[in-house]
Amino acid sequence: LPQKLFLSEALGVADNLALAYFAAGLPVDRGAIAQALDSLGVGDLAARRPSQLSGGQALRVALARATLLRPRVILADEPTASLDDDACAAALQRLQGHAAALQATLVIATHDARVLQALPRAEVLAFPAVAARIPA
Repeated sequence: LPQKLFLSEALGVADNLALAYFAAGLPVDRGAIAQALDSLGVGDLAARRPSQLSGGQALRVALARATLLRPRVILADEPTASLDDDACAAALQRLQGHAAALQATLVIATHDARVLQALPRAEVLAFPAVAARIPA
């Protein structure tokens, strides 16, 4: 899940998710799309264009798209940064639930302390030596 969300302004929210099926050469599953959006509290926004969404709403749409095809590995870069506490909890529940159901690998890069609180068994990797060598 990249920080730049790559949602097409030419399509509504549900059709942006349908693109994942198209790209994978699979038939579109509208039920799965609706469930993914509902699980993140943005189901009522399915017909909106990305420009009609707040930053947090757009992030939740991108998160729904990232988990829609049930990938075995999810790399999420700051997936909760612009979310309020309730949306953060829903997003982390979706990521954690997906990973558990599929025995998938979930890697989250974040500065958000809520992530560690929600995933207490997570392995935490810190890179202070690398960060110290990167020019600001």
